[in-house]
Amino acid sequence: ETIDEHRANLDPDNPLDVIDHYLIECDEQKKNPNGPQFKSEMDLIRTIFDLFAAGFDTSSSTLRWLILYVASHSEVQRKLHEEIDSVVQSDEEISLNHKD
Repeated sequence: ETIDEHRANLDPDNPLDVIDHYLIECDEQKKNPNGPQFKSEMDLIRTIFDLFAAGFDTSSSTLRWLILYVASHSEVQRKLHEEIDSVVQSDEEISLNHKD
């Protein structure tokens, strides 16, 4: 469904994301039957899945190490807690508004 939406709104002069670039490259390769060819939309789906999976694994590994490091170093834990307390009031929930 998302791929169909991208195909319907595709502007080769203004690709918006990986899907647009992939579709543009597929169209270019169709013009040159002797060149390398992307096989199908399933290849695109697999590529997108790989990108998300790689990003997830990296993020989860980084967070795991951060938590382990903070748990193992009480001074770092104290400084982190102080920094959070300086930005977030005790009666507030942490949100993206506190990012800056």
